[in-house]
Parts: sequence; C-alpha cells; structure tokens
Amino acid sequence: MMSKLFTPDHGTGRARVLAGLFYPLFFASFLMFTSCGPGEHAGATPTDAEIRLIPVRIGDLYQYIDGSGQVVIPAKFTQATIFREGLAAVAVPGGSFGFINEMGEFVVEPKYGSVTGFSEGMAWVRYRGGEPIAINASGAELFTLENCAIARIFHGGRALCDFHGKGSAYVDKAGVVNFLITDGAVGYYSEGLVLTKDGTTGKFGYMDTTGTVVIAPRFDQASPFNDGRAKVITSGKQGVI
Repeated sequence: MMSKLFTPDHGTGRARVLAGLFYPLFFASFLMFTSCGPGEHAGATPTDAEIRLIPVRIGDLYQYIDGSGQVVIPAKFTQATIFREGLAAVAVPGGSFGFINEMGEFVVEPKYGSVTGFSEGMAWVRYRGGEPIAINASGAELFTLENCAIARIFHGGRALCDFHGKGSAYVDKAGVVNFLITDGAVGYYSEGLVLTKDGTTGKFGYMDTTGTVVIAPRFDQASPFNDGRAKVITSGKQGVI
C-alpha cells in the first residue's frame, strides 16, 4: 500500500505532508515472533479503513499521526506498528513490547520480548527466553504453548504453530492442539477448511478442522474459501468450486 510521507513542522508541532513520497507502514524490526515466532500470513494485513493512525519515525523514536498530518501520539517509542483491532504493538527504550490504544495509553504494559499483532481478539506474546503466551485484548494471559518455536496469528479460529522437533499443528483459541500436520497444510483456516498440498504430486486440496482431507489434492493452484466458494486452477484452466 502506498502512502504519503509526513515530516515534522518544528514551528507548529504539526506535520507537513510531502506528497508523492512512499512511507513504509511496516518495520522489519517488528514483532511477529521472527526469530522466535510468526510473520503475518495472508489475510492478516489491516484494511485501509483500519488504518487511522500512522507511525512515523522522528529521530530515534516513533510518533503517531493521523491522515491530516496532525501528531496524535507524541514520539516516545523505539519501535511502533500500525493499529490492528484498536491496538498497536510498540517498544519502549530498553526494548520491551506492549500494546497501546489510539489515545497512546498502554492497555498491555511493555514487559515482553516479542509479540504479534492482534487478530480475532487474540495475540501472542513471549517473555525473553519464554514460550509463546496467548493474550486477549485486555492483556489477560490465557494459555502457554509449551515447546513451541513459532506461533502465528489466529485466523478462522486457529493459529498455525511450529513445535520443536515435532512438526506443525493448528491450535484453537482454548489452547487445544487440534492435530499434527504430517503433510502440507498451507496457510490459514477459512470457513472451516485449510489448503493442503500433497508432498509427492504438488497438488492442492482441502482439509477440515480435524485434519481430514475432504477435497482431495488435485488442483495446480487453489485459494481459501470465501462465501462458500474457492478459486482453483488445474491444467491451466481456472474454475470455482
């Protein structure tokens, strides 16, 4: 997504818009359990309608501005991200992460070594050296995933997690590991189904929340279901199932 770049106007404390320049909304240093956890997957990027405040770097710190360039939250964060579901992950001097609301108030105190963004009312956090912990939007710690290397954000009520030496599995919002993936789950759940890829043929199909393949892998390409339908390609021909 393209956006305009804002720079501070030292005379007024507002920000001036430099039209036609690109400002990246995401920062490589953010979150999403990179060395210890997930990156955003398809379907996790906020829509334009969700983006009301934009993080902008001023010197060594980040502030938030609105669409007119007005500073809404002053510069005080060493890392900052766009808001998701009304909350943004930020880091304070010293490197600890927490979550703020759109008034700049901490809803989840900065005490974690890494975090993901919120999705479906939940996020993953990790104390330094600890395991991924699921929290809700008020910051309550719900459950911990033991022996988990990477925990990705929730989509369709489930999160894909990679476990040390055991492969990957989908975890529901109660912390229940639904099933261990032995062959090729791809992406996120949508309408109760997730893509699966046959490791031998490279074809795509779909499996349900129990890990049962309900549509055999026979497509060269396939997309998640939306409103009961999914786009597929086989032998160069596009179709809808």
